[in-house]
Amino acid sequence: MIEIKELKRNIGKSALVNSLFSGLQEKYKLKMEGICIMKLFWTNMFDYRGKMNRKDFWLGNIVNAILILVLFYIGSYLLGFVGGYSGAEEATFEAFSFLLFLLLFAVYFLAYLSAGVRRLRDAGFHPTWILATFVPILNIVLIVFFCLPTKEK
Repeated sequence: MIEIKELKRNIGKSALVNSLFSGLQEKYKLKMEGICIMKLFWTNMFDYRGKMNRKDFWLGNIVNAILILVLFYIGSYLLGFVGGYSGAEEATFEAFSFLLFLLLFAVYFLAYLSAGVRRLRDAGFHPTWILATFVPILNIVLIVFFCLPTKEK
């Protein structure tokens, strides 16, 4: 019977096992990093100071947009809007679903403004460029600014 110490020594020598362990470490590292990015995005919701790099900004926004759409769909389904009510109930459910969507969007938009200001500062632009969010044509310029790398001083 193989002793545990000998088994550990044999496992430590195996290149295949080492590569599997390193792969698992990378997988969980990315998972934890994603959770940290989401935490950073939401805990700094009202913090307009500091900087935010491209990766944190884009991952936070994309994941939040997907979550809002999923929550909206689930909420609408549970309320019956997507499920197919008809008549007078439909107008009530439709209004409530719309209010639910507006509430989720408003909370996300506040976090987006904060993250956008920090991202603009990181890219080397003045934070007032975030006002371009409200001008349709300037949104394209703002997206380009968000895509630029960190500006080193």
